[in-house]
Amino acid sequence: MSTHTRSLRSGGLAFALAALAACSTTGSPAPRVQDAPPVGPQEGEVRGFVGAGFTAGPGAFLIPAEVDFHIRDDVAIGPRLQLAVDDDVTIFAPTFHAKKLFELTQDGAPSRWRPYAQGGIGLAWLEKDRPRGRDDDDVGLVLQLGGGVEYTLDSDITLSTGIDVNLLPSDLVGEDIYVSFNLVQIGFRF
Repeated sequence: MSTHTRSLRSGGLAFALAALAACSTTGSPAPRVQDAPPVGPQEGEVRGFVGAGFTAGPGAFLIPAEVDFHIRDDVAIGPRLQLAVDDDVTIFAPTFHAKKLFELTQDGAPSRWRPYAQGGIGLAWLEKDRPRGRDDDDVGLVLQLGGGVEYTLDSDITLSTGIDVNLLPSDLVGEDIYVSFNLVQIGFRF
């Protein structure tokens, strides 16, 4: 090994050790758990979510979207929209929902995982393509109950997944219930 190569390695090692020492001796004490920044949404924040999934009974590709207005750190209200499309079925369901987030702790600090329960009420338009061009559609009340989990990536971005049971009391075109599987949603803070 040449003298030049040994000098470069020694200099690189010395630089790395000096950088490590500078980072570890900043003069400020390590943050305590209670000083850690909050994880998850805070009161007064607005977060918007959009994602992808599917419905069952009738089955279709689902695009869920919602806006959460956090009236408390753990409670949000706002509009929600489900648009599900398939060759033979279309569902358009705007609702108003309320969401309750449950805070988990990990080693005494708030976890990035937050399970939630939600419910909503609104209207659903369901359209089915029938044989020989006899399409059928109807509009009626939808009651929504569901739950899932959110994972906070940072203060601005959240990932979510969940399941909703959508009850159709007025039996729209032969359907009285459908289930929405929100496989993945991404949320952004406004």
